Amino acid sequence: MRSQRAAEIQVILEGVRLPATREEMVAYARRWDADAGTQLAQVPKRSYESIGRGRRGAAAHGAGSVSVVDAVRPGVGAERSGHLRIYADPAGAAELMRQLVGLRLFDALLGEEEGHWYVDVRDGDGVLSRLFDLVSSASGLGQVDYAILCAGERTLTFP
Repeated sequence: MRSQRAAEIQVILEGVRLPATREEMVAYARRWDADAGTQLAQVPKRSYESIGRGRRGAAAHGAGSVSVVDAVRPGVGAERSGHLRIYADPAGAAELMRQLVGLRLFDALLGEEEGHWYVDVRDGDGVLSRLFDLVSSASGLGQVDYAILCAGERTLTFP
């Protein structure tokens, strides 16, 4: 799955009670994003104990445990070439944008799609490292409730 779409589905599912069956997640996702519900309907019929990638390994949950985002088939979602995207709670996204504007080092855009807030930043030398530090610091200070940093096909979730 493209990292942007994986992050979008992860954000959509943040409020679902876990463990959850495929049907429960499909119904929950369709309330917010019909396409996410359609994608989730493709995952194996089972109970899922986690939503996102890398939060907990399968060994921590026992055999057969898998995150729902890892189970969704790839291929949906457009990536902006040459950009990094950070999904965050609304106040967190605004705070990250405020900090980026204050640094005056990056071209950045604050956006919202169907209730999901993000900051797009043009990639370049050292940008990923600086964004990682910025998001990590904001997360540690409680300035963001959650953030998902998307770089190409990879995502990193900050609790």
